[in-house]
Amino acid sequence: MDETINLQIHNIHGIIEYTQSFNLEPGIYAITGLNASGKSTIMAALAALFYRSLPNRYFINVKNGSGIRYEYNNIQYSINYRQGRWERDGQKLGISGFYEGSLIFGNRFRDTNYRKLVDAKYVPYDELIPADEYVWKELGNIMYNNEDAYRDKLYRITAKRAERIYRYKGSPYFVQTAEGEYISQLSMSTGESLLISLLHSLYFQVVRKDINRKFIVLLDEVEMALHPSALVRFLQRINYLTNKTEPNLVVYFATHSIELIRRIRPYNIYYIKRYPNRSYNTINPAWPAYVTKTIYEHDGYDLVILVEDNLTKKLIERIILNRRMSDNKVIKVLPAGGWHNVLELHRELYTNQVIRNRQKIVSILDEDVKKQYNAYISKDDKKKKYGHLFTLFAPVESVEKYLYKNIILELDTELYETLSTYVFKQNEISEIAEAKYIKEDKTGKLFWNALEKKLSKYDLTIDIVIEIIINHISKVEPKKIEQIAQKIERHIKTMDQ
Repeated sequence: MDETINLQIHNIHGIIEYTQSFNLEPGIYAITGLNASGKSTIMAALAALFYRSLPNRYFINVKNGSGIRYEYNNIQYSINYRQGRWERDGQKLGISGFYEGSLIFGNRFRDTNYRKLVDAKYVPYDELIPADEYVWKELGNIMYNNEDAYRDKLYRITAKRAERIYRYKGSPYFVQTAEGEYISQLSMSTGESLLISLLHSLYFQVVRKDINRKFIVLLDEVEMALHPSALVRFLQRINYLTNKTEPNLVVYFATHSIELIRRIRPYNIYYIKRYPNRSYNTINPAWPAYVTKTIYEHDGYDLVILVEDNLTKKLIERIILNRRMSDNKVIKVLPAGGWHNVLELHRELYTNQVIRNRQKIVSILDEDVKKQYNAYISKDDKKKKYGHLFTLFAPVESVEKYLYKNIILELDTELYETLSTYVFKQNEISEIAEAKYIKEDKTGKLFWNALEKKLSKYDLTIDIVIEIIINHISKVEPKKIEQIAQKIERHIKTMDQ
């Protein structure tokens, strides 16, 4: 079964043409980009699948011929604007979900009789029922890191009664204070109110049900309402759902949050770039350092080393530790994802004068791109743009290609036995490696993703595999390790001159 949905947007909210496939494997994903890059429009286009009224309410001032097209499991579906109205064509895709737009769509309090619900004194207390345990426990965990914070304090009105009496679409909540008074959800803080609505929807649409088809939760800029620590705890709770209990749950965040993006794997980050000619490009995978430019927020590093992926990052960090290179300097190693991204980030840091006079940057690219880099940099325009950047090459290729080469193409029995003994169960690696689609993907990314997915079931991260690979490289390629270490040390010495 295909685990991606292809989305096409035509002539909506400044997006003339946009096409991108989004992963629907269970997990947490981020759609990010600069302001006005189209994140919210993309999220709303996905949400239009299961909110029939959304196009009429959100996609306004559009022209005839505008539309959204979807393809999932070879089934095509579209929403088109014709003769002043939105029409739907094709077979339904069998995807459910809900959408919470913190600013734009307003799912929480639409069509509400505010006068009666803002002030809780208008609501008879005998109409209130205790909140479900899942909601009050998770609310306490996320808001205060204390699951009992809302025990016997959180109440609600049933959705049927709220709509019949108060014309409120939803189930409004109330918190009882220490003095015995009740505060309406509409009078709570934005973060508290947002979380209650999200947890309520998750409980009644996901947790309480045995969802047997793809279910997408779309959250647009929820960080605007949550403290960073609460946001991290919320992410942890969602991660538990997608990894442990809900095999059909997919959660997409549209976000600018550094705290959130840092905690999402690069393959699950979609970075939207809008160009002056109004064309669009989506970078995926996208590495947090490249997406957020977090380096801009910390000027305390003496040396910044930009690398492509986590294998090179941990390998270089091991070299720095073993050679005591950071005894008198603060050194930061940042993965930027892909050698083009590394070079571009390196150039931007200099161009925008982010790095101070005494600070240095080194780009260390994977060994397998050396020929591509040399051919690329030989062009006059590229040489002028990137030729002055100090660039080295790591002693290994990318982590995905390294595993593909040493497990599938040319079996390294020592590496295989180590992984099978200390990480995976017997024959698990062989079973994955024998799959035809795995063998045919010479980038090694499908093999790597399959291993990572298997590890998540054991509450392990891919870092343990990276550590084993680094130990193995250090053992079988000591000369290459020594060469890269000496080059870094020579560069560090120039900082003292």
